[in-house]
Amino acid sequence: MDACSREKIAGDLRATAGQQGWPPWRLTQAVRQEAGTPTLLMAWRLASGQTQEQVTAGLRGLAADRGTPCAPSPSKQQLSRWENGHESPGRLYGPLLGLWYRTTASRLGLAGDDPIVTNVPAPVAAEEDDVDRRQFLQLAAAAPLIPALDETRRKMNADLRHVLPADEISRWSDITDAHVAAYGQRPPAQLLASLQPDLADLADLTGGYPRERDLSLVASRLCGLTGALHTDLGNDRQASDWLHTAARHAALLLRGAEDADEGGVGGADVGPVKSPAAVVSGGA
Repeated sequence: MDACSREKIAGDLRATAGQQGWPPWRLTQAVRQEAGTPTLLMAWRLASGQTQEQVTAGLRGLAADRGTPCAPSPSKQQLSRWENGHESPGRLYGPLLGLWYRTTASRLGLAGDDPIVTNVPAPVAAEEDDVDRRQFLQLAAAAPLIPALDETRRKMNADLRHVLPADEISRWSDITDAHVAAYGQRPPAQLLASLQPDLADLADLTGGYPRERDLSLVASRLCGLTGALHTDLGNDRQASDWLHTAARHAALLLRGAEDADEGGVGGADVGPVKSPAAVVSGGA
């Protein structure tokens, strides 16, 4: 069966899983059987709705977080060989795959001496609890957004030039308040999707007005919120990156206040810089 056919079958099964509340393992087994994947590794990826590029980028991020950076490996070609049963992930990548998919080595087909899977294991009696199911489906929903969001974050990290009209600042403050108020009220993946277009517009603004303190506050809050949402979804690497960007924009507030104190000019005092979490919540 070709890759496009497998992806279509997996997409249909993901929709069914979402409607009927299947746990991740049941969905993966269904993809393995109906799409005829060579290994469970491929079935897990298709079940989560991710591309090979997204998985390999995630593995590199996990390795770096654990203090064992491995870039530029694994490559898309390496993952393809693992998924088609031509090679084994080995001792480094096997545990990382388990972390990425939030499952055990046996359910990845990596528990025995020969990790290449030829048959689906017999279903176990106890399935994952409802929290694991929700987390997996949220990850599947958010995965396609990650590359676009990361590109937006890189733009916001770029060269941190003018004065933004007051009504534009007010509009962005209202937008930010609305997103922050929705935190905890809407599913993380859904809120992340609604944030994406506003973050892209804000990235363009911060590139043009890097010295605008009120805009830095907006950027810090929205970046902090994005980091919190990634944390809720279990995307620890993306969460860390977004919170770092939030902290950088928050630091601009402090530098702007110090410049105003020394030069006797500038906007209203913003007080001490807050942590990203505090900026999002509006706390001290």
